[in-house]
Amino acid sequence: MMRIVSTLTYRLSFRLSHPRMPVDHISRRLGSKPRWGWTAGDARVTPRGRVLPGIQRESYWAKEVGRGVDQEPDELIADHLASMRPHQRFFASVVRGGGRVEYYLSCQSSGAVGVVFEPALLSELGRMHIRLGIDGFASYDSK
Repeated sequence: MMRIVSTLTYRLSFRLSHPRMPVDHISRRLGSKPRWGWTAGDARVTPRGRVLPGIQRESYWAKEVGRGVDQEPDELIADHLASMRPHQRFFASVVRGGGRVEYYLSCQSSGAVGVVFEPALLSELGRMHIRLGIDGFASYDSK
């Protein structure tokens, strides 16, 4: 359970990266398309399509799976994690191949925020080979 002591907004993303696995393969395995994605060796481009120098060094697949509206972040992670259980072996192969599988929680708060995740959730993330990244940003009034 997460304890909130100020106004908190958040976004939760699910992300995979791999040194060479094609993003289309990841999409087929997960049965879902990414919001952001590319394959190692693709040209680098901005979100608006402007070509940048170089190529992508690794494959990347990511999509937003929730926002701070109706659920606490730990509940949202637990609910989404339940839908990912059938993919545990795939995640293990991603990690064995040098890749990463992770939830990324991006929080913005009007003040201090305390976050506590239950051991059962953290244990399941570990068993599923899924990392948890958390970034916090303070919002300031411009008064």
